[in-house]
Amino acid sequence: MTTGTRHGSSQPRLHQTGEIIQKYGTVKQFPLGLSYEARMYSCQRLNKILADTQILYGLYKKHHWLMRGATFYQLHLVLDKHAGEQLALVDTLAERAQTLGGVAVGDPRHVAEITSIPPPGRRGGGASHALATAAGP
Repeated sequence: MTTGTRHGSSQPRLHQTGEIIQKYGTVKQFPLGLSYEARMYSCQRLNKILADTQILYGLYKKHHWLMRGATFYQLHLVLDKHAGEQLALVDTLAERAQTLGGVAVGDPRHVAEITSIPPPGRRGGGASHALATAAGP
């Protein structure tokens, strides 16, 4: 058995670049009853909501993993349930943006740039505030 860059090698092929199919922030013309401007506006708003939803999913999982105390099991279950609901919303929002001809935000670094949920320790209380806000009154 030989190693290296031959086809069939178990080694990863690093530093590859693929063809960009569609740039983020653009919308393709699909046969929909909506104007380009309406679809662009909708995709921008959907991506902001998608970014917030991805952050909430991560926060629910984080707190799910950190749970301690007498009510551990109950809280562990409820946080996992809410995380699952956020994950379902992530998929629905991303598919809607794609259906409108846009590109759904997926890279966590880009999500962090466009989310309206502040990082922990910044205005509004961070993770705890975001989870409390998501849970409702």
